[in-house]
Amino acid sequence: MQPQDRPQKTAAARIYLNQQPGQHDAAAKQPTLTRAQRMLLITVDGQRSVVELMSLARSLGLDEAVLRQLESQGLICRPNADQLAQQRERATEQDRRARMLAAAKLFALELASRMLVGQDEKLREQMRAVQSESAFWDWLAQCESSITLAADADRAALFRHRVAANLPRA
Repeated sequence: MQPQDRPQKTAAARIYLNQQPGQHDAAAKQPTLTRAQRMLLITVDGQRSVVELMSLARSLGLDEAVLRQLESQGLICRPNADQLAQQRERATEQDRRARMLAAAKLFALELASRMLVGQDEKLREQMRAVQSESAFWDWLAQCESSITLAADADRAALFRHRVAANLPRA
């Protein structure tokens, strides 16, 4: 394995780890791992690099060959190119959606502040807790209610329309 590789557990490893220690069937040719090897296998998640895993292995008293042993036993594997591309794509999409949410929050807060003129402190505090799209839509409904109370329903509808018009398309 290369230092930049990020090994993943195989289905066999998941089955192995779901069994109670000592209940492994020798007739089924399942590997027998030491406690330290089992602990290392648990930490393999496709996120940690070989370098990070080797550091953990050394702290558990394991030698440099342990990852190769786990790989040869069919318990871990390197992600293939398709899996790596999918992981990068998911990470890129998550990053894009987080940036979209942040931009939408700032735009909506600015607009609500202008419409509420000094009566937006509670909404500002609530906005800090918004970390998901569903929470954002709930927060927008609170903004709308505050604008309706402070001004009128037409102004609240205008707020909703402007925010929706400036949201990037998913």
